[in-house]
Amino acid sequence: TVSEGSFPAEVSWTIESSTGETEASGGAPATKTVCIGSVPPTRSPTMEPTLSPTRGCEPGTRFVSDGDPRCEPCQPGKFSATLNSADCTVCGAGKVAIGQNSTKCMFCPSGTFNMDGSDLSTDSTAEFHDELEDCLRCSDAEPFSLSNRQSCIGCDPGEEMDEGGTSCVKCPPGRHADGVHDSKCRDCREGEYTPNASMAECLPCVGRRTTMGTASTSCDACIEDYYLATTPRGRGRQEGLWGTDEFEQKHCESDDANLENACCERPPGSQAPLQTKLEALVIEPGWYRHSLLSAQVLKCRYEFECKGGNLSTVSIGSDTNHISYTNYTGASACYLGYEGALCSRCIVNHFRSSFTHRCTHCQDQELAPAAIIIVALLLALLLQAARKRNSIEAWHKKHALDFLILNNHGNMMFVNTQIVINLSSVHSMQGGSEYPEPFRTVVRAMDVLAMDIFEIFNMGCWNEGSDFSHHLVISTSVVLGICLLAVAARRGCMVFWGGKMIANDNGILKFMLMMLFILVPTISTIICSSFPTTEFDNGDGTRDTFMTADLGIRVYTEEDSTVYTEKYQFIFTYAMVMVIVFPVGCPLGLYLLLWSRREAIETRHSRKGGKDLKAVQFFTRLYDRRSWPIAVIDMVRRLMLSCMLLALDKSYQLLTALFISFSFLVMHRETGGYWDSSSDLLQYAGQIQIVVCIIGLACTNTVSPRMGTDQALVGWVLILAIVSVLALTVYLFGSHLKARWKARRRRQQVALPGMQPAPPPGLQMVALAGMQ
Repeated sequence: TVSEGSFPAEVSWTIESSTGETEASGGAPATKTVCIGSVPPTRSPTMEPTLSPTRGCEPGTRFVSDGDPRCEPCQPGKFSATLNSADCTVCGAGKVAIGQNSTKCMFCPSGTFNMDGSDLSTDSTAEFHDELEDCLRCSDAEPFSLSNRQSCIGCDPGEEMDEGGTSCVKCPPGRHADGVHDSKCRDCREGEYTPNASMAECLPCVGRRTTMGTASTSCDACIEDYYLATTPRGRGRQEGLWGTDEFEQKHCESDDANLENACCERPPGSQAPLQTKLEALVIEPGWYRHSLLSAQVLKCRYEFECKGGNLSTVSIGSDTNHISYTNYTGASACYLGYEGALCSRCIVNHFRSSFTHRCTHCQDQELAPAAIIIVALLLALLLQAARKRNSIEAWHKKHALDFLILNNHGNMMFVNTQIVINLSSVHSMQGGSEYPEPFRTVVRAMDVLAMDIFEIFNMGCWNEGSDFSHHLVISTSVVLGICLLAVAARRGCMVFWGGKMIANDNGILKFMLMMLFILVPTISTIICSSFPTTEFDNGDGTRDTFMTADLGIRVYTEEDSTVYTEKYQFIFTYAMVMVIVFPVGCPLGLYLLLWSRREAIETRHSRKGGKDLKAVQFFTRLYDRRSWPIAVIDMVRRLMLSCMLLALDKSYQLLTALFISFSFLVMHRETGGYWDSSSDLLQYAGQIQIVVCIIGLACTNTVSPRMGTDQALVGWVLILAIVSVLALTVYLFGSHLKARWKARRRRQQVALPGMQPAPPPGLQMVALAGMQ
């Protein structure tokens, strides 16, 4: 703004617009608003007037007007904060100005002070504020300087200066200050904590405990291989399970200060990295956890069922056929194709292979090798029935004794092999291990001898929703149905032929007894599988209880843990009835049947006896005349080493099985009881094989790899045992054929004129007498 009086009259001036047009000129007074920002201000006042205003001396300098007007810099220890300061001001107490041109003074560093000028009655002196050395260090007694740096004070240990720097305040929990090296409260390091305020030093965590991070107020985490429980002491048995059969509290260490939950040893089958909480336990492959809040980790029956992982990060998937898993809490840790508790069930439209034990889609099923073997056996029986044909009948009659010996030895091997198979099945059902490899593969290949029709023909694929109830009903009703059908057929024939079929009663009874002899141990095992249950801890004081044989069937309702579900109530009731029919009724019925014919059995002159023993000769031909009760005892032995073991925990199963086997072994050694010595020897070897298999199972369960036990070596020893029994069977049958051949030669020599028979060896005489 140019106004009247802005310039002297003698100064000519011209104002041009932005376009260069002259708007005003001369020395006449005028007022005009124009932009003159393009004219820079002068550095300092001038003697002559200028178009731009004089800015004056910058901050950090002072204006000197005498003589030659100028701006002089402020000297060290002084400052100026405004334009055209007439003088530079000396720094006050607690401050210094280092070097020239200072626009302000700075405070002395923390831990130092400057008292010059603090007394209001005296002025500051620049020479006491022009360098850092003018800031004096605080004493050890009072190590902390006030915010104004004019004096020092001393905070007690566990205290620090407040934000205003005027007083001491306590360090909060999780922080500390020793009062000597620390003028401020510092966070406690990881693994250390301070539970209270005003602490001079942090306390270290001891034992299994550590902290989740820095600045902790308690030891709120656990070291590696331990997890943080949900209770201060860990949960007791009444609140839930830990591992397989122990309570969590036994494996936990409580916090000494009782501020945090207990640190507990990770259960087998899990991993617990540093600072792991219970819900973050990592489950190893082949193991299963039912709930995030549970520390119960169970070993899956087969490693290929459970993939493990962290339940909080594993998502539920589906297989290639878009079949979703059921929504079990722990089912997300199952491999594709498996579902349910312990990942033990095959998903819909899948069946479990009897050889590999893997779940396979029903579309991919083929006729099982076991089914092929059964069909082949049936065909063999049909061919045997054709022996009444002329030449076949004559050949069979000629070698009848050979077939009888081979049949007897085959039956003994079948019984012992069936026991070996059932031992592994029963023990693994209760959570124990199977036989070690490679013997496990051999047993699976022989699994057909267990004669489980439901598994052999994959009947689970016949009904989309099949479960253990179908397995139980089909396995029992098929046998009972065949027996009833045979009786009905006999009655029908009697009516049709006018009662002339009565003579065939023995044949029908013989067929029924042979079928029960083969199937009763397996059917009884299926029936007794209805009773064992498995509990899973939910971590909240509740448990889920399922059938051990089918972990998809709940035992109790979710509303009331004492009331059976409708399905399990049916299974339990039906199984109780079948217990009376099969494992109790069959041995008892066999005993009564043999007892009713004991006179004929004890007075027979050959293995088979007369026609009145045709129905029971399958059981009596193996034993001496007065040893017929051994047939019943042997059936009881088969049941005791299969279905009855299901009533025991896995910890006592093998011990009980070993006691039973040794008892029967000693009884057999002392009493004998078989018709011929070769059968005695073979049965003795078979019972030794069973004892060896039980010991092999015990080694697989209890012997630690750190003791140097090679599981494969145990497996090969078990294979050697079964091969030895097989070799003994072949040797004994070969010895029988050799004795028969020598006897035939002697008869031929006797038939020749002039030939006198040489006395046969005593061993041959005993063997021949025994074979008749």
